[in-house]
Amino acid sequence: FDADNDVFVPWVYLVDLPKGFASGFNGYAAEGVVDLVGLEENGEPITASEMYPRYLILNNKPDTATWWIILKGANSPATCPNLACHRMDGYICNEDEKCISLYIPLPNELNLINVEPYVPATLHTGYPKAGFGLFFMRPYGGQFDSFTTLGWSYQRAQGSSVAATWDVIHPIHRRYSNIPDIP
Repeated sequence: FDADNDVFVPWVYLVDLPKGFASGFNGYAAEGVVDLVGLEENGEPITASEMYPRYLILNNKPDTATWWIILKGANSPATCPNLACHRMDGYICNEDEKCISLYIPLPNELNLINVEPYVPATLHTGYPKAGFGLFFMRPYGGQFDSFTTLGWSYQRAQGSSVAATWDVIHPIHRRYSNIPDIP
């Protein structure tokens, strides 16, 4: 790679205009040397030991949902030599900060997670369902670990008309470190 000329900037739209959805999706972007396998920037891995995703499920209409998009790099910890054995281990909470512990498998390098099945019925009596998560990146059977993880939350709400329908995609906040294995 040429650090002065190699720039990786994705630009994607998630669009379903007949239903009223259109969102710009800015993926991972970096200037300088970018390793697309390990997601390194300037020779250091971009790692995350914790993620803080949000969710909002406005109603039970078929096009209403929250998806978490989790991208893992190939710099798996030694205790987990392949990508299939990672998970997000932690808590999912409602807006009143009532939380339930759970884990969500991350079997692929790119994971599209429909959030509603992971939201326990005890957190909400109906719609809207809104809240947040606190998750630690962990290999199955291993210690909490930092590895390259990037995430986005894609929220869609189907309203009573196209004018009342909306969607948004935003990065999931994470504890960032360019030093591996920071707990």
